[in-house]
Amino acid sequence: MILANEKIELDNKLAEWLPGTGTWKICWRGTEHGWAAPTFHEKCNEKKTSLVIVKVVKGGKSLIFGGYCTGTWTGKSVQQATKPLLEKIEALEAELTNVRVQANKNEQYSRKYSLRIVGLNENDGENCVGEVIKLCKEKLNVNVDERDIDRAHRLGPKALSGR
Repeated sequence: MILANEKIELDNKLAEWLPGTGTWKICWRGTEHGWAAPTFHEKCNEKKTSLVIVKVVKGGKSLIFGGYCTGTWTGKSVQQATKPLLEKIEALEAELTNVRVQANKNEQYSRKYSLRIVGLNENDGENCVGEVIKLCKEKLNVNVDERDIDRAHRLGPKALSGR
């Protein structure tokens, strides 16, 4: 059980989480009754208004989650209780897919006017924007103004003997 000092701690926590729901008692515990689903249903199916608390230890971290059912644990009421949750999960998954697609589009758009220059020697205390303007003017015979450059920076670690 997640709550060690069971009766007092359990009653206090449930009263805090689910005020006005009455008295609670444990109908099934995996560590006592076994983890098989049929055992769970044998002990809990006819019980109305139930709370399931699950604790999983993974990678040294404790994850606690659960569910609250106002009906019994028989097929139809569980399906009715979980249908809105499943619909919400599906909607959130679709939204997440859309967000990922949009994030990718935004990232691609932000690179639309990017230019990578390779082989430009590195100087101590250099102004990257100034170096790009100088390169454009001297090597490409193109006049570029500081306002034409959104940002300029070096990639990778600083070279020991220049790039």
